[in-house]
Order: sequence, then C-alpha cells, then structure tokens
Amino acid sequence: MHFVNIFTRLIRQPFCSVFGWFGVTMNKKTVEIDGLRLKYEPEYDLLSVWLGAPQVADNVEVEPGISVRISRDQHQVVGVEIVDAAARLHRDASSLTNQAYVRGLLDKYGPLALNELSHAH
Repeated sequence: MHFVNIFTRLIRQPFCSVFGWFGVTMNKKTVEIDGLRLKYEPEYDLLSVWLGAPQVADNVEVEPGISVRISRDQHQVVGVEIVDAAARLHRDASSLTNQAYVRGLLDKYGPLALNELSHAH
C-alpha cells in the first residue's frame, strides 16, 4: 500500500484501531461470525465491530464515543467503535460480543451515520 494511503488511514482512526492494522491485537480475542468481526477490550471498555474485509472508510461520530465507519467507495456501513461500551450500553462485558446484539447496534447507529454523512456533503 502506498505510504500516503497508510498515513491517511492512520490519522482518520481512533488510536486503538491503529494497532489492529499491523496485526497487533494486544492479546485480545477477535471473534469472527458470518463476516462480522468483533473485538472487546475490557481494560479500555472498547467494542470494535467490522463487516467484511478491511477497507478505506471514514468515521462518523453519531454520539460522543460512538463512531460508525462508512466505506468511501460504496457509502455503506462497514463497522462501529464504541468507547466505554459496557458502561454506555448498560451491558455485561461478556454480552457485548453477542452477534444479534451487535447487528442491532449496526442497525441502530448505521442509518444515523449515513444521514449525517449525506448532510455533511
């Protein structure tokens, strides 16, 4: 990948996401189910969700601490990151990687991000 593309991706990401691009998972387990990848980092209370293969995307903050990733090429939701996830969502940490629950989060926050992005352009 061209250096400029890598640099552009790095500066557009929350700090914790950057490590995953280089294969450094900080000893956290990533769960993959039907093309949905989930990672919860309890020491940061950070939930990261990705759909499909990694791609260039923009973060749209729909609420403080909740960022939805929108692909640049297709303008589709490709992920979400939630800071203070267990506290913010009032969920037990072990339930944050439940596939149905996470898909519900994408369904809830995805349209908000798409709407916000369309009004920004």
